[in-house]
Amino acid sequence: QLLRKVLADHPYDLRIRNVIFGGEALSPLQLKGFKTKYPETKLINMYGITETTVHVTYKEITWVEMEAAKSNIGKSIPTLSVYVLDENRRPVPI
Repeated sequence: QLLRKVLADHPYDLRIRNVIFGGEALSPLQLKGFKTKYPETKLINMYGITETTVHVTYKEITWVEMEAAKSNIGKSIPTLSVYVLDENRRPVPI
């Protein structure tokens, strides 16, 4: 919804420094139009517990992610730790 509204022709120019996404899986490919129109705006993917949208990781979405049409959960917020486990609850390598 944000993309449709922002990319439509309108008489004003947005002055947004950051757009933070959270709660659903992000498709970076859909952000190309926004990044083209607002190249200075940082697009940041946050990841955490969906039910409460508590973020524990972050990843700025750049042209690399948009071109690859892939998103990852990024790195832990500096004051937090993240452990990625396999199906047997064993830590997996980075």
